[in-house]
Amino acid sequence: MTTPHIVTWPFYVYSGEVGLTLVEQSRSVSQTLGGFAQVVGSGAQRWQFTMDANTLKPEWIPGYRAAIAKVRGRLGLFRIPIRDRFQPKPDANGLPGRTRLTHSSGVTFSSGAGYRRQGVPIMASCEVGATAFTADATTRAFLYPGMYFGLGEDLHIVKQVEDDQILFEPAARRKHSQRLISLRPTLIARMADDASGRIGLELGRWGRPSITLVEHVLT
Repeated sequence: MTTPHIVTWPFYVYSGEVGLTLVEQSRSVSQTLGGFAQVVGSGAQRWQFTMDANTLKPEWIPGYRAAIAKVRGRLGLFRIPIRDRFQPKPDANGLPGRTRLTHSSGVTFSSGAGYRRQGVPIMASCEVGATAFTADATTRAFLYPGMYFGLGEDLHIVKQVEDDQILFEPAARRKHSQRLISLRPTLIARMADDASGRIGLELGRWGRPSITLVEHVLT
């Protein structure tokens, strides 16, 4: 079996309209008289990432083309950082908390450097297929509905916080035992089809990519 090659998402291609949705959910084969049927999401849920980027500079276009070429053929994968501007900024390790401190006197560094402090560790423990985990007060203080988080290479979103439980989706793909929760999650994804990643060139110079990727769950 060929091991997929994971390509780091080009840092300059992350703008315009971005969509992140769960697809391949269970559907009811029929509807009730009122048009509503309660169904349970299946474990086959996958994230879909779509983006119509803003215009790329001419010097970035060859790099973008090369990145797309590396992931064609379904064996290449992207590792995409999921940027969420609506949640507290985590440290470099994905843990919540400040990343830079001043001197004890309160004076900042003239060079712009600073002491670095690791963020607060927040944890999760759950079984395969679980859609909730028990969270302590520290973890509940940093997770709230609508927030993306990572468990290893898997991306999840908080659905609800009930008492000491964090409800999330999609269901856990693997067992986690005191796994560190990352607030800098990434998405491992492959090209949705051969047409994805196309780039239109304006006057042969400026490019505007359109790309659709589907999550690939690592085994």
